[in-house]
Amino acid sequence: MLVSPTTNSINDLLDYIKILGIDRLSAIEGQNEGDSDWFMSQTGQAGSWDKIVIDYQRAVYTALRAEYSAAQLPILSPTALDYKPEDFRKIRGAAEFCDLVAIHSYVQQAQEPETADRMAGLAWYLNEFANPFKPDAPVMATETGYHNLTHPKGTGVSEKAAAAYIPRLLLHNFTAGIRRTFLYQLLDGGADAADAEHHYGLVRHDDTPKPAFDAVSTLVASFTSIQTSGSNRHDPGSVSLVTPTSGARIACFSNGDSCSIVAVWRPVRCWDAASGTDIDVKPLRVRIVTTKPSRPTWIELGSGQTWSESVRARTAFEVPVGANAVLIRFEDID
Repeated sequence: MLVSPTTNSINDLLDYIKILGIDRLSAIEGQNEGDSDWFMSQTGQAGSWDKIVIDYQRAVYTALRAEYSAAQLPILSPTALDYKPEDFRKIRGAAEFCDLVAIHSYVQQAQEPETADRMAGLAWYLNEFANPFKPDAPVMATETGYHNLTHPKGTGVSEKAAAAYIPRLLLHNFTAGIRRTFLYQLLDGGADAADAEHHYGLVRHDDTPKPAFDAVSTLVASFTSIQTSGSNRHDPGSVSLVTPTSGARIACFSNGDSCSIVAVWRPVRCWDAASGTDIDVKPLRVRIVTTKPSRPTWIELGSGQTWSESVRARTAFEVPVGANAVLIRFEDID
């Protein structure tokens, strides 16, 4: 939940949390992008926005810690505009009044989520925003995503590319240690064909889902199922890539001690920002090896496909991986 001195007093905040219930909150985040023209126009303090942000963060932290522990209700840092790391340094005085650092880690030029580019890659945001603000603190990406307003040399990607990039973004952030990632945003903010802010949604303005919505829904549902399935009988043992085909990445997720589901993806670019067109990525067969026999099934996120048929029990198999991440689960061999 975002808080701001322009929208709520400290007493308003405490009352609202009690009404809502802390079980519905993952964290409280300080002032959103206090260096924005909007915030400075609201406060009328263009020259001292940073002091307002720090003072408010101190007040929020003091009031919440008198009522709730960090385990009950974590407090996130304020944020700055994603291309102004120098402004994040101006609010470093707020660091002692937060448990985690919040970053808005957007790519700036429609790059793939695994990019190492300056002003785009996750490492750049950690090095330029999070670490200077509060070294070694856990991090949440409280805003990130892709918009679908496309044209040559633009910053948007097609809906097809977004369906590949957004699940990979979530997986990339998770495996890099980002505590939680919030996508901006669920629903398009409008229908203006000239305003990028109107095209960040997983769902179009007319309430129809984009391919990325289905991809993220499948990803979330798959991980929800392993959390609620109880005892896991489908144990493939350890899972690994035989050889990292074209930089393929693998992440194993478990329910208990054994691997329940595996994500495999390639950090390839599938959108040409210069021309504003999709890049056709030829799938490569990635070989997976397990130490125990199991029947693997898989699904390509964002493709509209369903889970493959369960195949015979084996300890080595291949899956085709193109631009989209692939999820693999293991069926019982009984």
